[in-house]
Amino acid sequence: MLQNTSGRKAKALLGGEFVNLSAAAGDPAERAIVLRRTFEKHDIRTVIYSVDAYGRVGNPAYPIDEFDYLYDDNPLNDIRIYYHAKYLRCLLTWSSSKQCVGASADAGMPASWYQSKFHRNRFGGLHKWFAAKNNRQVRISLQQIVDAVDGSLSKKVSDDELLVRETTRETEEYLDKYILAFAREHPETTFHLVMPPYSRLRYAMWYQRGQLNAEKHQAAIRHLVAAQKVLPNIRVYGFEDQDFLDDIANYKDTGHYHPEVNVMMLRAIKSGKGRLTQESVDGYLAISRQKALDYDLRGIAEKVRDYLNGLEQSPVD
Repeated sequence: MLQNTSGRKAKALLGGEFVNLSAAAGDPAERAIVLRRTFEKHDIRTVIYSVDAYGRVGNPAYPIDEFDYLYDDNPLNDIRIYYHAKYLRCLLTWSSSKQCVGASADAGMPASWYQSKFHRNRFGGLHKWFAAKNNRQVRISLQQIVDAVDGSLSKKVSDDELLVRETTRETEEYLDKYILAFAREHPETTFHLVMPPYSRLRYAMWYQRGQLNAEKHQAAIRHLVAAQKVLPNIRVYGFEDQDFLDDIANYKDTGHYHPEVNVMMLRAIKSGKGRLTQESVDGYLAISRQKALDYDLRGIAEKVRDYLNGLEQSPVD
């Protein structure tokens, strides 16, 4: 969620030197491996961290044990990375292609996806999502929207108090282990913890359908905000009370926002606007919930359903 945040822009607004270590689809458990190694090798004064994907421990498609050895103190085992078929093919052809040896990248924003027309063209509104019908992220998002409306249960999972309590406990333990532990170990480092502003559409799906994601999300925010009392080196920011989340044109799917939002978040860090405190968090979450409940989820879902039905009825080429 911070892949499009510019290190140069961070430097200009906040001072210091910034390197963007964002990894596509990385969760906090995976990031912890890289972050721990970074602290071992460098004097880190400021960390800007996106609090998302909390709860997941590694991507099943890329198990942690397939790459974590790259960050240990044994350089000899690094050769294992080349045992994959991709690199063996590169070795056999002695290729110097970008796919084999990589390419130079801007350390301030090396993993930015907005540079790709493939992603950039999906901003501008729902019709832009429809135009990208073969995109996997779009297909998943559209189906989730319809399922959120059609999959109404007689009992919402958020009504299960025992399940909510257990989810809250697990969320807090996860955040403690993979994020807050670094703040405790490095009190001289300031950690700006950003709650990424997904589209209002996604929050509407969570809150209107009583999904457990809503409870987990609120628990995460409350826990991080409360942690500021004992960890004065952390700052927590949220943006769900702002209107730009309502406009689908700012998103390429239900979650990923335009790079202008990344710039806005840096400005918020500089000014302190959007920072959540123990005094403001209840009001903030109440506004977020109400905005999500007021959002026209059903109207959007009907447009998506009409579009999907049209695809099914279209003749096959």
